[in-house]
Amino acid sequence: NVIQVASGGSFRVFNITAGTVIIDELTIQNGQPSDNGAGIRFLGTELTINSSVLTGNTADGAGGALYIGAGGIRPVTITNS
Repeated sequence: NVIQVASGGSFRVFNITAGTVIIDELTIQNGQPSDNGAGIRFLGTELTINSSVLTGNTADGAGGALYIGAGGIRPVTITNS
């Protein structure tokens, strides 16, 4: 079973600003911020997304499903998603 997390509109679902994060078997949906990164805005160190779905996310800026912030290298790994 996959857990679903939704913003309900007008907000992003996840705002990751630091650290190493692993997202596993999660549905991230319906984010809609007025800037970048509707599903996930990632400014952390390393991000891994496994067996997950990002759907229905719309940003007014860049990155509907996933926005990877500027400034340095931020490794992102996506598998089975």
